[in-house]
Amino acid sequence: MKKTIIMMFSIVLLLNACGEKEASGKHAKHGEKKVEGCEITHLIAEFNAKEQPATLTVMGNVMVHTKAATVEFKEAVAQGTNDTILLMSLKIVEADEPMEHDKKHIHYVKTDGELKKYKKVQIQGYDHCIVDVKDVD
Repeated sequence: MKKTIIMMFSIVLLLNACGEKEASGKHAKHGEKKVEGCEITHLIAEFNAKEQPATLTVMGNVMVHTKAATVEFKEAVAQGTNDTILLMSLKIVEADEPMEHDKKHIHYVKTDGELKKYKKVQIQGYDHCIVDVKDVD
């Protein structure tokens, strides 16, 4: 039997009050956040106007409880009232096996719409899982 856990990103205006820390070290990228108290780690959102078409890329890692777990990461069907925040949906399906923590990579690329308007990306259901969208230099 599989257990389904649905998590979603949404936008919050209080960024630093939620326990987020800037990532550091040789693997940290500009704008990368390590989100404390959340299954999401090292969440990054980047806007690249140099690519044709322009892209908005959201990527990071999510901690799961079983190695066979599957992760679905996509744009949320219902967007919020603030059109400068891109809401994302995260669905984790844990396998029915002994618990053994694992890290899964999440990645989403948006190429349609007015990408430059997005200033933040948030996972619905995790108000503290929010990052600023950074321009790629």
